[in-house]
Amino acid sequence: GKPDNIVEKMLQGKINKIFEDVTLLKQKFVMDQSISIEDYLNSLKTRISVKKIDSFSITRISQLTKKTNQFNLTTKRYSENDITNINNRPESYVYYLSVSDSVGDYGIVGVFIGIEKDNGIEIDTFLISCRVIGRDVELGFLGKLVQYLRKTGKKHLIGKYIPTRKNKIIENFYENAGFSYYKEGAWIKSLDEKFEIPEWLKID
Repeated sequence: GKPDNIVEKMLQGKINKIFEDVTLLKQKFVMDQSISIEDYLNSLKTRISVKKIDSFSITRISQLTKKTNQFNLTTKRYSENDITNINNRPESYVYYLSVSDSVGDYGIVGVFIGIEKDNGIEIDTFLISCRVIGRDVELGFLGKLVQYLRKTGKKHLIGKYIPTRKNKIIENFYENAGFSYYKEGAWIKSLDEKFEIPEWLKID
């Protein structure tokens, strides 16, 4: 095998290439000043679907927790048994995000795990595959989750950010998503507050 430092450089190179492919500012359409970002996003016809965990999604959800590094706010790794056990706890909420667009179907690309705590829900895991970064699907995901979780009777969401070497790009995610500072490494949002879902996302 290759030395660890060489493997790390190879992985980073692949990651950089992925970000060039999916990040809005790198897109040739967006670099054309005659086309707005909104026009480009609308042209993608991105559709999202947010569903509760089921027997068919457990394997993919586990895979995503194990291999998603960049857009992963807590970077907790879970086996299929772990996911099943978490889901069997009455105080837990496990949802997944699927995305498709005019190009194709990306399948399951996002995971949410929430745990009831006092009169709120603490976000244990919130992650998005780098395959769909750059079109605000994370805001659509969170927006639908707020709608679902509002029905639980809980009052707020608490999101945590645990920094790693690879997830610095999302260190301000909760703040940018309209959460308020709660305490070191944590942000809070009332479930009664309106949460805007980007208009270029179509919801299934």
